[in-house]
Amino acid sequence: MKKDTENLNIVLEKEKEKYKSKIYVLFGFVGFIMVFVYFFILFSNGTKIVVFPEEAELDARVKSKFFFDLSLNNSIYSFLASPSFVVNSKGYEEVFGNIAEDEKGKFVKVTMKELPGKLKINVNKENDNTRWFINGEFVSEGKKFEQSLYSGEYEIEIDNPYYQKKKIKTKVVRGEENKINESLEEINGFIELNSDPKDSEIIINGQKIGNTPTIFKNKGGIYKIEIKKKNYNTVIDDVSITNKNKVSKRNYIMDLVEASLKVIVEPSNGVLNINGVVYSSGDLLNLKSNKDYNISYSKSGFKTQFRKVRLEPNEARVEKINLQKEFGLVEVVANPEAEVWLDNKLIGNTPKVLELQTVEHEIEIKKKNFRSVKNKVLPEFSKRKVLNISLIEEKKARLLEAPSEYQNSAGIKLKLFNPEMDMLLLGAERHEKGQRANEITRKVLLEKPFYVSYHEISNKQFSMFNSSKQNDNFPVNNISWFEAATFCNWLSKKENLEEFYIFKKNKLIDFNSSSNGYRLLTEAEWEWLSRKANKKERTIFSWGDSFEIPENYLNIADESTRGTQRNFVKNYNDGSENVSEIGSYDKEISGLYDLSGNLSEWVNDYYTINFSENIVKDPMGSKRGSSHVIKGANFSSGTLTKIRSSYRENGINGNDMIGFRIARYL
Repeated sequence: MKKDTENLNIVLEKEKEKYKSKIYVLFGFVGFIMVFVYFFILFSNGTKIVVFPEEAELDARVKSKFFFDLSLNNSIYSFLASPSFVVNSKGYEEVFGNIAEDEKGKFVKVTMKELPGKLKINVNKENDNTRWFINGEFVSEGKKFEQSLYSGEYEIEIDNPYYQKKKIKTKVVRGEENKINESLEEINGFIELNSDPKDSEIIINGQKIGNTPTIFKNKGGIYKIEIKKKNYNTVIDDVSITNKNKVSKRNYIMDLVEASLKVIVEPSNGVLNINGVVYSSGDLLNLKSNKDYNISYSKSGFKTQFRKVRLEPNEARVEKINLQKEFGLVEVVANPEAEVWLDNKLIGNTPKVLELQTVEHEIEIKKKNFRSVKNKVLPEFSKRKVLNISLIEEKKARLLEAPSEYQNSAGIKLKLFNPEMDMLLLGAERHEKGQRANEITRKVLLEKPFYVSYHEISNKQFSMFNSSKQNDNFPVNNISWFEAATFCNWLSKKENLEEFYIFKKNKLIDFNSSSNGYRLLTEAEWEWLSRKANKKERTIFSWGDSFEIPENYLNIADESTRGTQRNFVKNYNDGSENVSEIGSYDKEISGLYDLSGNLSEWVNDYYTINFSENIVKDPMGSKRGSSHVIKGANFSSGTLTKIRSSYRENGINGNDMIGFRIARYL
């Protein structure tokens, strides 16, 4: 037992020694810390944070953001080059800052911003239209008031339109919330109600309160007013009693209940007019009652009907209108007498008197070989109109309408000629110098107007049809009569004209003399153009009867061919030894170019030698033959015989001295 006690004492002694060692260590650590703090404060540069305004400085707390820095009495002690800090003060916004290296150990100024307070006001009578004012200035509209304000005293005005205005004074503390509950006083007012007609029933907010006129008294608010009376439309209105308008007056002019009107008409598609307004017939119209209405219904060709009606409230009226046709007389006279066509139907011959409905009609006067005349005629009721028409022959009409010249789709310019029944003696009499045996004289009468090209057809123009030719302005040559005629048909088809020549298997079998398509000149036309066009008398040459050729008039074998050609015209020089471009020489008297020179020309006629004493009108020659007539001189013609207008040759195939020009009947 004793031994155990001794062991216990030994253990206790050891524990005491351990405790003492811990105490010594603790005191040593605390002493070290105190020494460290001492030296830290001693050797570090303390920076004083000065807080503004003064009210903020009273509660200001400055803290360093770095753990090992010290914050004492609003000063920062730090070994860092640029320590950070934060400043707090009641009622002010928190401020974060940094101390620059050159500011350490000095005073750093910090200005704090005041926190606003919050003001909340509730009223016992909430209304979305309540207006809120602060110190006399409008700030918001709504049921409640909630504003952030800086500290101070404020006057708040509450304006609910249906209650008395109220002003209150209150104080706002920075950073704090102020809640206020207010009660508003009711207002009283009245509404004076009148109506026309009087004694109309009054219903306010769904309850009947009497008849007009009356005065309705009540507190502030919005009231739904209904004014009712039999046969009148109900009036609905919203009227308010407010603190600005405690007295309201209303005088309602009531409209009668509408009536309905339906107008059924026969025939349809006329004009229905009611009191000056056009309506669609058959529609159900809602119109004011107890009112007179003037109704008219009209349509061309019918007598207008008029009605006057008065509609009662809620009446449903149906009016039927059936128009009667009306007629007028039209007398048609024509010179010469002709057929009368009414609206595309033959009804007889002139003179004729027609009884027609008073609508627009088309009257056409027709006669064979005369230009038809169309007229739009509107007969008048109980009146007589006279339509007096003079017809002109179709050929004269076409001549009057035709342009004196035009350019076609191939760029060929054509001139219009009108022989006007001109008589011409073709060929040459035996006593004429240079006359040849095939120049048989015969009389022709040219009646039909015709167009003819100013120039011989050029390579460029012919190349549109046959691309083998050059694209230049020299007259086309080395083409057969058949090729020239085929060109004419091609051009007619191109311009939607009736083709003149009728071919079968590349052979001419006929021609259409009534066609307006392109063709070759007839021999009679060619000779008339050369000898008589724009002249009083027939001449031997295209320029006249003189053997002297005018200067720059035509391209023939002239002095320049002396020594190279056996025959040439002396004392004349045209400036060209060969074929020239079209238009290189002056116009001939006819107005055409190169008719008497440059190239000889194919004409329409088969080559024949016929003796006849008869006068032939617009001859086109025989429809059968083996060769065709060639007219006019060319650049190699060197005798006056060949330059004469009556000179004629024949051929089938082309050569470098033959070309052509085109023509067509009007």
